[in-house]
Amino acid sequence: MLIYNFGSPIDGPTWKEFFSGLLDINKIYPLHNIIYFPFLFFFRSKILYRIYVWLGHFLPALLMDAANICMGRSPRMWKLIIKRDKDFEMYESLIIKDWNYSTDNVQAMWDHLSEKDQQLFNFNMMGFDWTKYFMDYHNGIRHYLLNEDDSTLEISRIKYKR
Repeated sequence: MLIYNFGSPIDGPTWKEFFSGLLDINKIYPLHNIIYFPFLFFFRSKILYRIYVWLGHFLPALLMDAANICMGRSPRMWKLIIKRDKDFEMYESLIIKDWNYSTDNVQAMWDHLSEKDQQLFNFNMMGFDWTKYFMDYHNGIRHYLLNEDDSTLEISRIKYKR
């Protein structure tokens, strides 16, 4: 039985390129309600990563919750950070390793299609515009998941520059 794996080609983005691309696009289309400046580090050591998470996420969350309690507000950051950390643990095996799949059968099928069929069933990823995809992906998150519209962009850009 032939197996057809359809994935990004060899020249597709790695996880590092994917997240770096999203951070670059966030400079152009910043999110309105972010709490602090988005940045990204890649660690080779899990111990260094856990130290970073404690110092960069858990400790600020505890301090923010302590300040909220002192001001009579309900603490919410600790729960948010714990949830985010569980999400990262769930995706850890996918993010840590770059996965490569053989797409030889898909490529052979593409090569056997006529030119008309190739235009009709365009599933060749070799000419894919990853920059446009990242832009659309980020803007889709902004519009459809975070319910932000373009009227907040100018204020968000000023906030981002600060």
